[in-house]
Amino acid sequence: MLGKDHASMGSALFAASFTVTGAVVIGVPAFLAMRRKGWLRLPHFLAGGALIGALLALPLSASGFTGYLIFARVFAGLGAAHASAFWLISVVANTALQRDSRPPRPAAD
Repeated sequence: MLGKDHASMGSALFAASFTVTGAVVIGVPAFLAMRRKGWLRLPHFLAGGALIGALLALPLSASGFTGYLIFARVFAGLGAAHASAFWLISVVANTALQRDSRPPRPAAD
């Protein structure tokens, strides 16, 4: 018989199985779109990560709307945390992307 620790581990692995896949499938195109728009600052990544996290909680909404709200808040927080780590690794450490993240200068008349 599985103990509580094994059941928790199984739940975590179940959630990770679709959240990691979903984060890659949704996150990579989101990053490319954000890069194209010049949205490469930390608040942009935090908002995008939270939104993607909340979307990835949808499969867990079978427990009802109240259950979804609980999962969505947790997943949004995790999404924002992962997005900030991705921002540190991919944007801050990449000088070419740092140039892209600056706001455009107004055109000289």
